[in-house]
Amino acid sequence: MEDNPYIRKKILNLNLDLLEKEVRSISDYEIKKNIHKLSSTEIDWHGSLTSMLDPYYNVFHHDTYPEILNYLDQLRIFFKENYEIKTDLFIHSWINLTSKNNHLQWHNHSSPSWPPFVKAYHGYIAVYAEPSITTYAITNGDETVIEEVINKNNQLIIGKSTCDRHIVSAWTEDRERITIAFDILETSLLNEYNYRVFSPFLLKDGSIPKK
Repeated sequence: MEDNPYIRKKILNLNLDLLEKEVRSISDYEIKKNIHKLSSTEIDWHGSLTSMLDPYYNVFHHDTYPEILNYLDQLRIFFKENYEIKTDLFIHSWINLTSKNNHLQWHNHSSPSWPPFVKAYHGYIAVYAEPSITTYAITNGDETVIEEVINKNNQLIIGKSTCDRHIVSAWTEDRERITIAFDILETSLLNEYNYRVFSPFLLKDGSIPKK
């Protein structure tokens, strides 16, 4: 179940053809709705327009899409298999739709002010991401360990977001690279990210929040 103390991964059984159709529909909708909020549409370190727009939408708010909901269900199951839950958790999710020769550059998903015991996680499902590699620089005290994840379609990745930076290799295919990423945070961190759209993920007893 655990590949190393930081990165957890699992091959899910999602219908990727259906999921891609849903992702593209959500992407078209959110770009049309929010594109005016960007000061520039030139692709920056995010690697894709849908990633640049991530503060303005949450994939899981599109709850009429069956495979998106299936993804959320399987994510919850895998999360509970791997992590102890002691507080209510919230999730924000966005689409990475990366065209040829672009890539997600070095970045992190945490604040230096967070103590190590903070509950914060980051991850993604690879809808179409072969061949690509995600490289993690994981800090443990004074030591930084480099871990490479070979992306496989239908593979879910989760890691704690309080001790890492990561980068994705340049995309070389004509067809776009597609992942659906997420951040999961405890309640105490939500004020730091009030510019992003979160929704309930799991309650502190491990149960699923009611709509």
